[in-house]
Amino acid sequence: MQSACSNTGCAIVRKLVLLLLTLAELAALMGVYKSHFVSAGTTFGSTTGSLSLIAFAITTAVWLHVGTMHCSSCKKG
Repeated sequence: MQSACSNTGCAIVRKLVLLLLTLAELAALMGVYKSHFVSAGTTFGSTTGSLSLIAFAITTAVWLHVGTMHCSSCKKG
């Protein structure tokens, strides 16, 4: 059972950061798609493809980390 967070400022900033990270993750996913599936067919091993995969992995990791964080005044029960 979790108690409600009394620090609303922290919760608002966390939700805003999650929203921005979600938009960044969608942009990275579009970059992965566009760099691997070009008009000439499927390509692998390009610099843009590798960098887009790295960007997607980093945004996913940060998104998961922020999503599981709790404010310092919030306690898990």
